[in-house]
Amino acid sequence: QSDPYVVRLPPYRRVSGVVLQSGGEPVANALVRIGIQPVEYRDSTAPVGGVVASDEQGHFTLVVPSQVGCTLIAFNGEYTSTAVTIDAGDEAPASVELRMLDGATSEIRGRVFLASGGPAEGAQISSRSGHVQRLSEDASVLRGPSTALADADGAFQLTGLQDETYVLTAWDASSTGRRHPSAKVIAAAGATDVELRLPAWGSVVATAQQANGLPVANVSVMLTLTSTSAAQPKNRSTWMKNSEGKVRFDGVVVGTYEARLSANGYKFVTFPLVIKSAGEVVDTGVHVLEAKD
Repeated sequence: QSDPYVVRLPPYRRVSGVVLQSGGEPVANALVRIGIQPVEYRDSTAPVGGVVASDEQGHFTLVVPSQVGCTLIAFNGEYTSTAVTIDAGDEAPASVELRMLDGATSEIRGRVFLASGGPAEGAQISSRSGHVQRLSEDASVLRGPSTALADADGAFQLTGLQDETYVLTAWDASSTGRRHPSAKVIAAAGATDVELRLPAWGSVVATAQQANGLPVANVSVMLTLTSTSAAQPKNRSTWMKNSEGKVRFDGVVVGTYEARLSANGYKFVTFPLVIKSAGEVVDTGVHVLEAKD
């Protein structure tokens, strides 16, 4: 019989390496971290991730997961390094080499537009999820992040790039729409006319009640996209911790969905949902959840 007070930590390993300048000189006090944290470890108690500083010889040791792969990246306050992928497995690689991109001088310029056609002031051209990433035959080597914010005219400028090809994605600057990137655009360093367009999105409101009319607490809703949209992930979910049985789901890209409303101890219900235009708030009304046997 298992001990309920014993915490099972996900397996992990220690990876060592060195941070070097583009010319091969060691970089001291560079901050090394996991560039993309695996979902399985984000809320775990395992000592995975964090940030470590390289020593005077540029050496570092970082704890990384064993069961899934991850990427390592270094920063020195001014430049970022190439990102190196560590594959899943119990064995740590012999050594990891992270080279700083301190010789990058190219740039990419362009504009970000709202779905309505107006400028997307404050939109972020991000290095995460919509990263500016190197297109390489070796998928394990990615160029480091380069980010920018669009000005009042939607114009942006990405600097410090290598002379190669990149994938650009813009993100809505608002807190509710930030999860929704534009479609990815491929551009070469030196481009001056890149256009990124943010998707249109609205909101969904739903209320969950018991058969006796009392509210169902801690309601969650999952949306499954049934129409085609390149900018929207197929499945999205949210969870509202409240005692009123109400849930509001902001930032839903225009499209057709199947919605699933559920709560602990109750059978879920599904219903169709359509967001037709930007800014639309669709109130799906009251949904009765039947208690599980």
